[in-house]
Amino acid sequence: DYELVLSRNHTGGVTLSNSEEHIERQYYHFKDRYEKLKANLIVKIKLLDDNRIKVMQQQLILFHNAIANYFLSIQKQFNYEK
Repeated sequence: DYELVLSRNHTGGVTLSNSEEHIERQYYHFKDRYEKLKANLIVKIKLLDDNRIKVMQQQLILFHNAIANYFLSIQKQFNYEK
């Protein structure tokens, strides 16, 4: 783990070379970028889940209305035949 190596170097009083400082800056840059992307992904997944629930509710309402109309038409059909 890179953070463990950094903590060992900083506690030992060893100064970092230019390339090591560059690597450290890159590490923290990509770590921050990863955390931002992860947070954005969590928000997107939550929004997709909320949308899925809304769509499912709407589909259930449409299905209920279709079944109700079907049985209503059957009931009317039997009432006319009597």
